Amino acid sequence: MLPCSFIIPFADALCIVDFSSSCNWASTVMLVLLISMLAGLSSMLLCPTVSLIDCMASISILPADTSTFMFPCDTVSLSLPSAIVVVALVGSLIRLPYVIFSPGSATPVQPIVSIDGAPTYDSKGDLLFLTVSVSNGRPNLWRFLQASLSGDDEVVGERSYLGNSTPEEDRRLNIALMDESQQVAKAEALEYLGYEVPVTGSGAYVVEVTPGGPSAGRLRAGDLITAIDGRTIQRADEIGAAVRTAPAGTTFTFSVTRGRGRARLEVPVTSRLATSGELRGRPFVGIAPATKDLRYEYPVDITIDPGPVSGPSAGLAFTLTIIRSEEHTSELQSLAYLVCRLLLE
Repeated sequence: MLPCSFIIPFADALCIVDFSSSCNWASTVMLVLLISMLAGLSSMLLCPTVSLIDCMASISILPADTSTFMFPCDTVSLSLPSAIVVVALVGSLIRLPYVIFSPGSATPVQPIVSIDGAPTYDSKGDLLFLTVSVSNGRPNLWRFLQASLSGDDEVVGERSYLGNSTPEEDRRLNIALMDESQQVAKAEALEYLGYEVPVTGSGAYVVEVTPGGPSAGRLRAGDLITAIDGRTIQRADEIGAAVRTAPAGTTFTFSVTRGRGRARLEVPVTSRLATSGELRGRPFVGIAPATKDLRYEYPVDITIDPGPVSGPSAGLAFTLTIIRSEEHTSELQSLAYLVCRLLLE
């Protein structure tokens, strides 16, 4: 191969990459494509009217001994090793508006659950809770490309994942969901074991609105529901109970607080008859709620430490672990009880 130089428009400069005759053609082409792609992304960020295709189509190849070319803007001349470093550095600095989901871990539950105030028993085997890893912050270009090509990862647009929430609001919400998951698990286990567990809350947050559902365009993720038709709502489970007191097609008035200013609104929502899923054949309004300031009065002190895990995770595993620690029962018996509870609700 003859020595040559590639001239690549890079933002407001021209990047000249020199190659010697010892360069491998495949490596050269891959490197130039990467540099041109980075150049296109940079140009697109600085000037939205420039497309990646336009930039890549403007790559020029010159003989290596060319010395008479004059450019109307700044030029940068790079050797091959330097170009590789630049590509790696720039790619690591470019952040893209996507969220990456990856397989998480399978963690034994027994070591993270401690019980005080009641007799406990050892049990055989392990119960595990599975997690999904969600990227923290925007991924750089290399992580994005790796996830896009991986069969194990899923790449989702940031707007699709967050909706109208900010990353900080989403983080706080997932922490609250994990707290609720633990509290509900402890309550379910203790009630199964014969204890009474009083519960209170300060309303129900809207975690998600079903696209095309009865609440779409009316309620929003982040809304705090405090009443339905004047009936105070303290916990998330009270919403379904209130909606199912009337036939599908009934219009309910939801009292909500919304936004940073916490505006108080009255939002009408008409229920529909669910045609699929666990609510099939029953009225629904199409939201996923979570209780604000959920509080249980536990007769037994139970502590669960999931570490950095957040979100509505591991509730069933937590419940089964508590039950088998306090009673000589099998996981199958405990699971059968919980399934029956869900079917009857």
